[in-house]
Amino acid sequence: MSLLRALVTPSSFTLALGLLVCGACGDDGSDAAGGSTRTPGDSSADGGGTSDGSQANDASGTDSSTPAKPTILYAMTGGDDGKIHVFRVDPTSGDWQSTGAFEAGANPSFLAADLARGRVYAVDENNDGQVLAFSFDRTAGTLAPLGNPVPSGGNGPTHLSLDPSGKFVLVAMYGAGRVSTFPVQADGSLGVAADTKNSGEKAHLAIVNPSGGFAFVPCLGANYVAQYTFDAAGKLTANTGGNASPPAGAGPRHLDFHPSEMFAYGTNELASTMTSYAFDKTTGRLSPIETQSMLPADFTDDNTAAEVYVHPTGKFVYGSNRGHDSIAVFTVDTSSGKLTLSSHAKTNGETPRSFAIDKAGRFLFAGNEGTGTVQPFLIDASTGALTPIGEPREVHKPTFVGLFAFDAP
Repeated sequence: MSLLRALVTPSSFTLALGLLVCGACGDDGSDAAGGSTRTPGDSSADGGGTSDGSQANDASGTDSSTPAKPTILYAMTGGDDGKIHVFRVDPTSGDWQSTGAFEAGANPSFLAADLARGRVYAVDENNDGQVLAFSFDRTAGTLAPLGNPVPSGGNGPTHLSLDPSGKFVLVAMYGAGRVSTFPVQADGSLGVAADTKNSGEKAHLAIVNPSGGFAFVPCLGANYVAQYTFDAAGKLTANTGGNASPPAGAGPRHLDFHPSEMFAYGTNELASTMTSYAFDKTTGRLSPIETQSMLPADFTDDNTAAEVYVHPTGKFVYGSNRGHDSIAVFTVDTSSGKLTLSSHAKTNGETPRSFAIDKAGRFLFAGNEGTGTVQPFLIDASTGALTPIGEPREVHKPTFVGLFAFDAP
């Protein structure tokens, strides 16, 4: 049983894809309150990239030699129209067809999913701030509320993720500069916050490392990644050794772990750069290795960096540029963790705030918030380069795009 933010399995399985696009969030002057996509290559119970992003580990502890269960692949999109839009995705062609749009507060700007149990979680990014839970019918592709929304603990919740066990949801609040943890009840609904910490100005993302035990919160305004220990009760404790910091003024936004868990990669919104970090799984601390530009050398116009995801193979890292309107493709030196910028792919729209990669590493879906479109790409397995699949499709102001491969019921 796996919990994944964004997962795709081989085409020999029956698949349905979950893609999510969410409304305006205020992470910089171009966003309303501070949103993002992301959960980094995160744990198997997350939303967004390869799951999730980089975040695609098995939270159940199932032996890797056990045959994989059939999955159903869905795409979900959400935004400031107050709806989560759901699409079924063909795992061979990348074609995606709508299964409906579902009410989800005022601005469901980021999603996460428990792929084994068929549950979806969303932040409603507004001044009050709340977190919503849904059951997901994996056959019909429909969402239904689970319990009542719970207060996020501060304004402008911009990101959420599930920890690897699937027992807690972590929420970053951009407006309040906080992070909260919420226990997942037996029925999938959320309990009151187990813990809340003042993480730092403009907290943009909250994730747990793939093997668990530590939590990380990039704080754009404070210019550091807050580092915590994370225990079985959902409690956060500041990690010894302080925070991890990119270069001054960089503005860390999102973070994703390499499948080896030896490294992590973070976008720096204000500087349009990518920082490579070494990760110590014993101490739970990140240490910067290097930082480099996400832009072509000859590009001089305004730009802000947004999402980051590590390819499921660990060979490539992807980051989105808002201004250059592209996905930057990096190759990974798996011994040192260093990156080499290898190519860019235009997203055929404006302001690609969010994107997602399926767990099979075959597709990347990019959401153009500025033009209200989503552009699918095919990923070259050898080079990581991106080739557009057809034309971009109109979707309401996608601030989050997620690909979710749910376990078949």
